Amino acid sequence: MNELGIICDIKDNKAKVAIGDMVTDFLSVFQSLANSYAVSFSPLRIGEQVLVIPVRGDLNSGVILRGLYQEKHRAKNTDENTFNIDFEDGTHLEYNSKSSTLKLDVVKDINITCVDKTTHNQNNTLNTKNHTTNANTITLNAPSINLNGNTQIAGAISTSGEGGASGTFSIKGNLNLIGNLQVSGNISDSKGDLPFLYLWCHSFAKIGKTMKELFLLLFSLVFFMLFCMGAFYAFLNLNFFIKSIFIGFFIAFMFLGFSQILENIFEFYKGLK
Repeated sequence: MNELGIICDIKDNKAKVAIGDMVTDFLSVFQSLANSYAVSFSPLRIGEQVLVIPVRGDLNSGVILRGLYQEKHRAKNTDENTFNIDFEDGTHLEYNSKSSTLKLDVVKDINITCVDKTTHNQNNTLNTKNHTTNANTITLNAPSINLNGNTQIAGAISTSGEGGASGTFSIKGNLNLIGNLQVSGNISDSKGDLPFLYLWCHSFAKIGKTMKELFLLLFSLVFFMLFCMGAFYAFLNLNFFIKSIFIGFFIAFMFLGFSQILENIFEFYKGLK
């Protein structure tokens, strides 16, 4: 007669079953598959409810049929279109045949190896409409990586060569830059005019800003000196006082205008590029 019992001891993939006050010998356990097509294994657990099927009427020479729900171990999802497995660490596997959707929630790592040992690792292809990968770090090891299509990168890009040497970033096509460009080396183009004109305008624009601040100070000093000199000599020659002020204004505004012109040239050239 078949008997329900609880696994109380495990050894070498066999188990003893407690049936009331009786404990069987170590018995073999049914697994899902065990043939040339496939072999499966699901670990045994003490406390698992099973059915002991006797062989020739002897429970101690019988086999264990497992997979009976019990109070502590029941399916969380019993939808008629869903196959699902919940593992003891919280990992969940689910397939819904109605929506043709496979869901896999893994607590830690997923390792997938695609190797054809007879053809020495030929091409493997993953076809999907949309794909999202969330991870702290993703590493792709390959001598060459091809991205066919539009690529959007929300973050920084850094390059490095072998052994930590400098890397190379090449673009075949147009580059549209929205923002600032910082360069620690030379800039050149096929015509060779970019370094000279760019650096010339850039340098003089910086000089122009510095000159503007310097000439503002000099203008104040010169104007003050001319004013004092003009006031001293005003009683003697009023025309000299007026001419001194005019000359001071003219010199100061001349230098200020020159520095502003250099800045305008540089900004205009940046707009053309």
